[in-house]
Amino acid sequence: IQNIIKKGSLSMPEGKYDFEKQRWLRVFMAEGRDGKLYLTLGDGLSIAALPFALVGNMIERAVDVSAYESKVGESAPKLNLFYLRKLPSAFFAALVNPVVMALTLLIFFNFCLRMEGAVGSAFLASVLLGTGTILWPYSSTFWTQPIVTLCLFSAFYCVFLYKKNSSPKLLLLAGGLLGYSFITRYVSIMSVPWFVVYLVLIHWREKRRIPRAVGLLLSSFVLFLLLQMGWNWYRFGSPLNMGAKHQAFLGFTFRGKPCISLPAMLVGLNKSIFVFSPPLVLGLFGAKRFIQKYRLEAVLLLGIVFAYLAFYSKFSFWSSPASWGPRFLVPIIPFLLLPVCLFINRVRWRKALTYGLLAVGAIVQLIAVLLPLQTEAIHEYFGGTPRIVDYFARSEIIPQAKMLFTGNVELWFLDSIPKLVVGLMLMAVCIASAYYCIRQIKFQPSENVGGS
Repeated sequence: IQNIIKKGSLSMPEGKYDFEKQRWLRVFMAEGRDGKLYLTLGDGLSIAALPFALVGNMIERAVDVSAYESKVGESAPKLNLFYLRKLPSAFFAALVNPVVMALTLLIFFNFCLRMEGAVGSAFLASVLLGTGTILWPYSSTFWTQPIVTLCLFSAFYCVFLYKKNSSPKLLLLAGGLLGYSFITRYVSIMSVPWFVVYLVLIHWREKRRIPRAVGLLLSSFVLFLLLQMGWNWYRFGSPLNMGAKHQAFLGFTFRGKPCISLPAMLVGLNKSIFVFSPPLVLGLFGAKRFIQKYRLEAVLLLGIVFAYLAFYSKFSFWSSPASWGPRFLVPIIPFLLLPVCLFINRVRWRKALTYGLLAVGAIVQLIAVLLPLQTEAIHEYFGGTPRIVDYFARSEIIPQAKMLFTGNVELWFLDSIPKLVVGLMLMAVCIASAYYCIRQIKFQPSENVGGS
């Protein structure tokens, strides 16, 4: 991003990376046919963060940040990140994921509202998603999962709306969102066939409409696919060569054992998606009613969930270190939680269970949010996979909580007085917004608003 803004170059900064001394860099970048280094990860995150980074760079031109710039790249890894975060350009670029996750919650709220028509249920379901699942800590990272989550779930919402009013624009938008998720993280392409299946099922009784609907969806998706192929050819001389190291070592990358990794993803204490996002259990309670009421949507939802589980159960390094949970499964979290809006009602035991899991989930997320970058955990992650017994009998949450009790806490707004002011303002906005929403729900004249 910085190289694009400051030098107008699409490659990585020259003279900054050495493959001989830092071999692990080959996982993230490769040498192009012009001799320059290029990022091999999807470019969707960089494109989305570019406007934020431009604002940060404008601020850097007005203030002196040379003291911090001189430390970046020369300090130890942990201090390197510490000084990097003090640069306005880096701070603003990293704001992209909080904004993206806020949009995800907005789409989730509207989806629940249209499904159930109850404002209170939609609001509570959104609170569960935003504070009780690992979407919260991932909004504080500069990783690709939040954007993929927004794109996939928004595409799901678009085709859901299309079933109601048959607007072609919704299919074009859904295809574009799927395309953007693809250029952000290539593996998300495996969800596209399930969207095609959904459209076929919608128009099954009027088969003549199927080609047009599928064509609209795929046309905007293919546009992003062609852009990616052109970018591949520009960098590496082949439309199918993304420069990723695992393309040459597919046998090594996919050596996972589904009979071990799949149960570990679901029920293991170490990396279970339900352990790190407890409110997802409520989605299981609402699954039966969801399938009965929205059969076609259930096909698409379950197809995407099973595709992700099946793919990453075969992936060699499917787990993630420390308190980050099952990071590859982040995009399916809104899908798993969506049926919860059909489960929440005025029955006392359901309310008690909902608020109990919300409290537990919020505590789990706070551990990840408050802990600083853990270099030791990253080294352990790249050092090899855990033992089989560790996946099921060893909890990562408890040792992470103990680190907090020793004072190992990171609060960015305590770095300086200006950041403290910004932090207090953001807290005030959050509290005031929550208070306003609760009052609106409390004094709603009718709980059922017809999904309007």
